[in-house]
Amino acid sequence: MTKWGRGGIDWVVVSLLALTACASGAASPTPEPGQVALSRVELLAPGTGPLQVLRLTPKLGQKEQLVLTTQLSVGTSFSADQAPATTNLPSLALSCELEVTSVDQDGAFVTQLKVLAGGFEEDPAFPVDAAVELATTAEPLIGLTATSRTSDRGLVLAADVHVPSSATAPTRQLIENLKETLTQLALPLPVEAVGVGARWRVVSDLVTSGVRMRRTVMVELIELTGPNITLRTNVSQTAPRQLLKLADTPATTIVTLTSYEGRGEGELSLDLGRLVPDASHAMLSVQLGSHVSDPAAGELVVRMQTNTVNDIVPRSE
Repeated sequence: MTKWGRGGIDWVVVSLLALTACASGAASPTPEPGQVALSRVELLAPGTGPLQVLRLTPKLGQKEQLVLTTQLSVGTSFSADQAPATTNLPSLALSCELEVTSVDQDGAFVTQLKVLAGGFEEDPAFPVDAAVELATTAEPLIGLTATSRTSDRGLVLAADVHVPSSATAPTRQLIENLKETLTQLALPLPVEAVGVGARWRVVSDLVTSGVRMRRTVMVELIELTGPNITLRTNVSQTAPRQLLKLADTPATTIVTLTSYEGRGEGELSLDLGRLVPDASHAMLSVQLGSHVSDPAAGELVVRMQTNTVNDIVPRSE
């Protein structure tokens, strides 16, 4: 007989939510601090018209600001036969500043990010007590700093963010999602020269919140005018059945990921000489299944679905 209490179910949901909210397409951190899993880029078609080598060209000392808005809906069920009922969370809006702190001879550059302001937007339809809890979760993000080193082809070579030791599990997940989104403002670009209609595939073998998964991004160049490009993407994420070691879970609890599938799409318009996209829109839907076992609490089946929408636009200073 299952004996899971409300508190036990809550940490299961928070821990599993960490596996579902990666919408940017960025390579997640590997176990080595500050390092990332490098993506493999394969050109499938060069496109037509004048071909051009695409490279990022930011300058030392360059500063730009952006606004990141995230909309998330979450659904959870504790039965293999019951579909998750989704709840729309209030939108999270963050204003951030980016600065290029170094540029190497090979074109790689280091960017520092600072969160200037933001929080969850008011939603009259959302319960007041839950809104207060969300606001508390987002407060530690203000003033947060992160750094990333990126090649001129948009490959993130390293990324690091300081996580306060006092941060709760939900706050840590918000920080991780922010890191993933903002360290990949430009998608990885092919080595070869390309034209309109070019298509390439970006494959990353990731470790996200302790879970081994593969992310595949299909990219199409739909507009090219000088340094200005527009890319359209389709994303798929898969993960094999595996045992999970989730943060803040009791040592006696065994969590098994039984299924995982993510699908998404997006569009990105970017000046290759700038840090912030003219516009970036990305959506990701993830369905996850797991089995949780504890000698004292019994067995628990968890099904979860999340839908994440990220929008990035320049911010007027």
